[in-house]
Amino acid sequence: MARALARLPDRLVNEYFEPERNHRRKIIEDLRESVHFIPANIIDRSTLRGLGHFDVILCRNLLIYFDDESRHLAVNNLHECLNQGGFICLGHSESMSRISDRFELVRLDGAIVYRKP
Repeated sequence: MARALARLPDRLVNEYFEPERNHRRKIIEDLRESVHFIPANIIDRSTLRGLGHFDVILCRNLLIYFDDESRHLAVNNLHECLNQGGFICLGHSESMSRISDRFELVRLDGAIVYRKP
């Protein structure tokens, strides 16, 4: 966990994470209540349609397991679910440039993300 938080300013760590226990931190209750994990089949458009629209989609290290046709279908479905100006984050070994031209590449400090224009 320390490695995952290493780049965050101390102010943010202290504000949004409970104090360290056994070398681990937990996100504060207020934030935990606003996060929901819901299983969805990103290849099935109808599964995603009912979930609404998102500002950020974390899709790390998933698309590498799909064949080309399924990968394109999944990315198109995720594009539909993303708000205008929203971001999708892929894993380090994944690149949207080989899948779709519907996103803009955005370079952040130490990361590459893709934005829906």
